[in-house]
Amino acid sequence: MRKILYGLIALVVLVVVALVVVPFLVPTDTYKRLAEEQALQQTGRELKIAGDVSISLFPSVALEANEVSFANAPGGQAENMLLVSKVRVDVPVVPLLSSKVQVDRFHLIEPIIDLEIDESGVPNWQFGPPGADQAKPAAPADAEPGAAEPADFDITLNDIRVENATIKYTDRRTGKATVLTGVTGVLNLSRLDLAALQAGGTGTKPVPVNRDDWSDAPIDISSLKAVDLTFGLQVGSIDAAGVQVGDSAIDLAIDGGKLSVDLTKLSLYGGNGTGTVTADANALKPAITAKFDLAGVDAMGLLSAADVSDRLEGTMALALDVSTTGQTERELVSALAGNGNFAFTDGAIVGINLGKIARELEGIAGGTVDLDVADIITKIQNLFAGGAPTEKTDFARLSGSFTAQNGVIANPDLCMLAPLVTMTGATAEGGIALPPKTVDYVARLAVADGEVTPDESCDPEAGVAVGIKGPWSDPTIAPQIDLAGAVQSTIEGLIGPGKTEGTAEGGLSEKVGDMLRSGAEGVDNAVEGVKKFNPFD
Repeated sequence: MRKILYGLIALVVLVVVALVVVPFLVPTDTYKRLAEEQALQQTGRELKIAGDVSISLFPSVALEANEVSFANAPGGQAENMLLVSKVRVDVPVVPLLSSKVQVDRFHLIEPIIDLEIDESGVPNWQFGPPGADQAKPAAPADAEPGAAEPADFDITLNDIRVENATIKYTDRRTGKATVLTGVTGVLNLSRLDLAALQAGGTGTKPVPVNRDDWSDAPIDISSLKAVDLTFGLQVGSIDAAGVQVGDSAIDLAIDGGKLSVDLTKLSLYGGNGTGTVTADANALKPAITAKFDLAGVDAMGLLSAADVSDRLEGTMALALDVSTTGQTERELVSALAGNGNFAFTDGAIVGINLGKIARELEGIAGGTVDLDVADIITKIQNLFAGGAPTEKTDFARLSGSFTAQNGVIANPDLCMLAPLVTMTGATAEGGIALPPKTVDYVARLAVADGEVTPDESCDPEAGVAVGIKGPWSDPTIAPQIDLAGAVQSTIEGLIGPGKTEGTAEGGLSEKVGDMLRSGAEGVDNAVEGVKKFNPFD
């Protein structure tokens, strides 16, 4: 959103210069031709005014132009950076006499705005005359003296308004695009420091995406210090990297290097919500907070679109209140603190049948399964390998709460209620650690029988414990049950307590008979083999 604002501000300044200053020097009937020439001379791009133009010069420069287009940067994806049905500008004359540009009104009616950053990091709102080197990102904050600097003039933008706009932002380095449609908003800009804005580097490299580790690339939000503004926005729809957001309202303010974004209305996959985000660029390490409340959201739609999970169905509610500080992605996740809670109702976990797993585990733990040690071990190893796409676990409710401290998340109260199985869970000593991307968690599965309702409670001691421990990408998942004791109990149940030698009698399976005919050593070896399976002992 910050980069979109910078692009819009750059467009405002450009059009003000091209369409307002020139009328002081030329007759109205030649305005369009000279305005187009001035734009080409100053920016290296074509400005076309295909419609009618009306202008008055006193006491304010008041201009209205129709069917205006401004060309995109060379090599850009779109032909034009700006297409607008109507432009209205009102600039008082007196401030211009003292090198101050005070825009009392700047309205874009039905604009189509394409903002791009190319593969080398150069934004298309970086302008220069023909022949100028535009193939470099914006100058860094520590640029050598003598580097080109923006002109020294004051700009005040009091009423910047867009009506029914379409805004597209594309970063060609990552291939990600954000599209906003039906945008209506009002921007009031009380301060703009162009030198600081350029030094902030709108063309810096994106943070590399590495799913195996966090990035140590610096994150620069110092450009927040370059501008003070308020921005009220109504959006019909947003497509942000595949995530679809419906009718929403946003109030944004930047004041003294502090950003505040207030999502007063958020329509999201059948649900709605509110949220606030703040960022403070004044400290040595930027401070960020986020607070969201969502309800009635289609979990599968949102989570799959955001590339989080395609295995969770249901209606989702989420409350989140977190804060962090840091200059890199790793520092931000390492300092994460806060709390939240979530609930999914009338949903399903796709790809796994937890009821079947619970029955298998309880059978193994209780010694009621057919005695085939090799088969028991194989079953346990395969239980959590991921089932067929047709398998699922329907549930009435899946809920829990969490806290975060120094990048480690704790969840003490996971609860899933389903007709055939209940599941509880809690983080163990290691928690869910964000910096190393590891998990230390214990879930308990219990067979259920009968109907359940979402408002029932879970018994945290019921069922068989299952440990989940290790890296997120490949955790070890194993039941925490006395497998050796279960096998021994099954053997003794079949042949009598203490009978570990001799020949199998009628009714024993052929495999048990072979094992027993090998004598006590064969049974003991089988028991010891099962003991080795539990990696958490």
